[in-house]
Amino acid sequence: MLKPGLIYKSLNPWALKNKNKALLPVYWMSNKKAWITKTLKLDWFVNCFIPPVKLFLAENGLPFKVLLLMDSAGGHATDLHYDGIQVEFLPPNTTSIIQPMDQGGIRPT
Repeated sequence: MLKPGLIYKSLNPWALKNKNKALLPVYWMSNKKAWITKTLKLDWFVNCFIPPVKLFLAENGLPFKVLLLMDSAGGHATDLHYDGIQVEFLPPNTTSIIQPMDQGGIRPT
């Protein structure tokens, strides 16, 4: 299981003062507006996606052949390249149709 990426407004929030963010169950990233950017997505891809996937496949004796499906959000880097990884983007405006959680799984009560 991969660590989810978490984007927060501050790199070092007061609540986490003197805490090692590397030990958190999330991959900590920061942006003033707390939005995903191409730089943050590339950072997540290189530091949080590739290493654990490589390790998992190696431990299970599988070749390094990966398909990464992503939605077509504007902040996602479209030039993600790595040998053995094929990145495919979902067509625009189909996320709510394809992703089960967008079909009412997360609905306000």
